[in-house]
Amino acid sequence: MSNDRGVAHVLGVILMAGFAITVAATVAVAGASMFADSQSQIETSQVESSFSSLAADASELEDGESVEFDLGTADGQLEVRESGELKIYHEGTDGTTDVYTEENGDPVTINSLVYENEDGNTVAYQAGGVFRQHGSGSSLVSAPDFYYRDNALSFPIQKVDGDISSSGTLSGELELQREDRHYPVYDNDDKSNPLSGGTVYVEMESEYCQAWEDYFSQQTRGSISEWCADDKDDNDDFDTVEGQVQVELSVPFEIENEYTHAIRAGSFDANSESQEPDGEDFEEGNTNVDSADTLISNKASEGDVTERRSNDNWDELEDIDSAGTYYLEEIDDDHTFETGTWDDDVEIYVDGDVIVQGEGLKVEDENSGNNVTFYIDGNFDMGQKADESSVVGNSDKPEQTQIFVDSSGYVIDEHGEGGNPQGQVYALIYAPGSDGLLRAGGNFDFEGSLIVNNLDIGSGGLEDSIEHSEAASEFSFVEEGAGPEFYYLHVTERTVTASG
Repeated sequence: MSNDRGVAHVLGVILMAGFAITVAATVAVAGASMFADSQSQIETSQVESSFSSLAADASELEDGESVEFDLGTADGQLEVRESGELKIYHEGTDGTTDVYTEENGDPVTINSLVYENEDGNTVAYQAGGVFRQHGSGSSLVSAPDFYYRDNALSFPIQKVDGDISSSGTLSGELELQREDRHYPVYDNDDKSNPLSGGTVYVEMESEYCQAWEDYFSQQTRGSISEWCADDKDDNDDFDTVEGQVQVELSVPFEIENEYTHAIRAGSFDANSESQEPDGEDFEEGNTNVDSADTLISNKASEGDVTERRSNDNWDELEDIDSAGTYYLEEIDDDHTFETGTWDDDVEIYVDGDVIVQGEGLKVEDENSGNNVTFYIDGNFDMGQKADESSVVGNSDKPEQTQIFVDSSGYVIDEHGEGGNPQGQVYALIYAPGSDGLLRAGGNFDFEGSLIVNNLDIGSGGLEDSIEHSEAASEFSFVEEGAGPEFYYLHVTERTVTASG
C-alpha cells in the first residue's frame, strides 16, 4: 500500500508540473498577443500624432516650400492612394454654379496619404484633415481647414499627389506644388462675392464618410441633407465604411428697403398706352433682386415643422393657435388667422397653389406683433374662386402678412389669360421671378407692395385700385438658414506632392 501511495505522489507532482507548464505557456501566448496589440495601438497613435502635426505644417506652406515628416518605425505601409471624391456647388438665384468640380461637373478625385497597419486599420491625411478607420467605422483625428471668419466661409482643400510607397521606416516630404483659386474667380461674375442668397452644397464621398459626417454635423453647424448610410436599406452590398455625405450651408436671404412702390415690375404688359399704370406707386424695369426660390425650397426641407396637414383634413382642424412652421399640400379654402392668440410668428409652407376663396385668408389683431408668412411653391391665385368679399391679410397693417412665391407660379391671376381677379389683398408679395395679372375695377383692391417679373395690365385705371403701404418701404426680412451667417466664399485647391 505504501508503494501505491508513492506512485500516486509522484504522478501528482508530474500532473501539477504539467499543469503549471500549460498555464505558463497560455499566459505567455496571451501576453505576447496583448503585447502585440498594445504595440500596434502605440504605433497607430504615434502615426496619428505625426499626421496631425504634418497637416498643421502643410497648411502653412507657400509655393515651393516643403515639410519633412518621420512617422518612426512601424509595422505597416505608407502610400498615396485614391480614397474619395469632393464636389462643391452653389445653388443661387441665377441657377447652379460649380465651385469645385471637374470641367464636366463631375466630382474631383481626392488622393490621401495613408498609413495602413498589419490589421488593415488606416490613418489618412485627406483634404486637409486626419482620419482613422478601424473595422467598419471611422472617426476624426484632426479637423480640416474649413472655417468661418468675418462673414466668410473658407475651405482650402489639400490634394495629395505622388507615388510614395514604403514600409518599415516611414518618412518623407510634402512639397506645395501649386495653389489654385476656385472661388471667387476674378472677371467671372458667376463666381464672385458677395453671394446673393442660395445654398452652398458640399458633397464628400470617402472611405472615411462617417468621420466627415460627424465633423460636418458637429463642428460646422451645417445641415446634413444626405447621410452616409442613406443607401444602406436599398443596397445589400452596402459598405458602412464608404459612402457619401452632403451638407447644406445656406447664405442668409435678406430683404431691406426693397418694397419701395406699390408695384415694382420688370415690365408692364398693357394692351395700349392708356392702360399703362402711371404715378409714384409704380416702378418698371428695376427688379434686380434675389429670387425667392431657394428661400422657399429651404423652408420645405427644414426639419422643425410644427405640423403637416393634407388637403383631406384642412377643414376638420381647429384654427392654427400656436406659433410655428406649418406644411400644407395646398390651400383651397378660407381661413382666419387670429394672431393675438400666438406667442410668436406663424410660417406656412405650401407645396402647391393657394386658391383664395370665400372670406379669404384674413389676418386679425394688428397689435399682437405676430406676423403670418406664406412660402408658396405654386400659384397665388385671386381669380378662380375669389369674390369681392375675399380678403387676404389685414387692412390695418399690410406688412403683417408676407407672401413669397416661387418663380414657377403666378401672382394674383395667370398672365395672359384675361382673368378677372377679385377681392382685397393687404400684404407684401415678393415674387421677382413670377408673372401675374391685375385688372382694375370695383371688385379688386390692393394695398402693400408687390415685386413681380412681368405684370399683365388687363385694363386702365389701375391707380384707383392700388395703394402703397408707407410702412413697407422700411420693411426688412432676414432668413439665416443652415450654418453660421456668411456672405463670402473662398475655395482653393492646394496640391502637395509626397515623396520618400
